[in-house]
Amino acid sequence: MHKSSLDYLIIGPAHPYRGGISETQHQLAIASQKNGKQVELLTFTKLYPNLLFPGKTQYSNETISNKLKIIKLLHAYNP
Repeated sequence: MHKSSLDYLIIGPAHPYRGGISETQHQLAIASQKNGKQVELLTFTKLYPNLLFPGKTQYSNETISNKLKIIKLLHAYNP
């Protein structure tokens, strides 16, 4: 069985976080996969401290494609 190598690793906000950057990362990954590329998203375990977040929630309630591999690894304010 041939193990395919990773073509792109996209680092930044991704699902379950909401917002324009997160949605753009998601769409970029989907478009790259449609072009035959192997893509993974590397996102944050925590993006904003609750005290500083201006809205009600930083998480999206949208469902996403299960074909994307999203790895929660980075901590935005406590590396």
